Amino acid sequence: MPRHILVRHSTDPSLGLGREIMSNRENIWPKEVMDAKASGYRVVKIANDAGQEFYFRKPNKAELLLFQDQALKGKGTASGRVEKLLSQLLVYPIDNTLMGYIEEKPLAVGDIFAELIKDMGAEENFTALEI
Repeated sequence: MPRHILVRHSTDPSLGLGREIMSNRENIWPKEVMDAKASGYRVVKIANDAGQEFYFRKPNKAELLLFQDQALKGKGTASGRVEKLLSQLLVYPIDNTLMGYIEEKPLAVGDIFAELIKDMGAEENFTALEI
């Protein structure tokens, strides 16, 4: 079944004047999200209770390994490393909205990060038995 995609310009102030958005019949996504998906990235939308929406691409294995290596070497603060990774993975909005939100609610960083790595082994349960 063919998918119809409509490209139009929005005047919605929350998207920014003239922001190009793409929609199919069910969803409306910013152009940056569609571009990331077209490039083969998995994109996750994370929304807060205030209605703000942030779109991130899922980190790949190399990015997670580099993140772990930096954590083991103790470079910078843990929250600073997570904030840096989140800013690298952010697809939309590309302005300072995310940093403003994190500045206002700094503990949200861990929850956002946990959502992004949820299916990458971060929630695996293991049983240990001393023998």
